[in-house]
Amino acid sequence: MRGVGGFSLLELLSVLAIASVLMLVALPAYREMVVRAQRVAGKVALMEVINRQERHLLNFKKYSTSMTELGFGSDYYVGPTADVASEDDAVYRVELALEEGVFRAVRAVPWNAQRRDTDCGTLTLDRWGGRGVLGTFATQPGRCW
Repeated sequence: MRGVGGFSLLELLSVLAIASVLMLVALPAYREMVVRAQRVAGKVALMEVINRQERHLLNFKKYSTSMTELGFGSDYYVGPTADVASEDDAVYRVELALEEGVFRAVRAVPWNAQRRDTDCGTLTLDRWGGRGVLGTFATQPGRCW
């Protein structure tokens, strides 16, 4: 009588061990790529707010101090594809940075899963075009921008 075809327990355990090692290597790299890709959504949102601020300056001779004046909600959350998102689906919360009631910059604060981005953290874009970060790379903002 011939043996029944199939895999032995040893072969199955070997495949499982190899698959586990591959997952241990690939998953962190994948998560890092997702965080980096979502960082782009924050940059796009910052550029959009700055563009609307410049338009507001041309029309009213002053920068806005309110996101609602710029056509955004009072709480402006951005999703992974740089579109408006709910707080639960957002990757960044975008807010104006004011000093003594005067607009200085716009910030994209990491939200939800994007909070894992400790390298760049909060992205900033000031009204003069200066780019900054509040994370590990704070002294090297070019690595995030």
